[in-house]
Amino acid sequence: MFMLLIALGYFFFYEANKLSEEMLRYDEVCAPTRGTGTKCMFEFTPSYDLVRPKVYYRLTEFYHNHRKFVKSISYA
Repeated sequence: MFMLLIALGYFFFYEANKLSEEMLRYDEVCAPTRGTGTKCMFEFTPSYDLVRPKVYYRLTEFYHNHRKFVKSISYA
């Protein structure tokens, strides 16, 4: 049992060391286009090769609700 826990611990430690994090802030990159009605498009090229990449994004101060995105509303 002890050897199994050692092997699992080594595996998880090895996998965790392969993780990396890059953070891009849209409010800094897209500041010139804010309020103009144009799309903000930018490219990001990491300085290293990505193996099985996973992309996550975080929204803060996002105050829209579902009613703003519905094309047809039936109030009946």
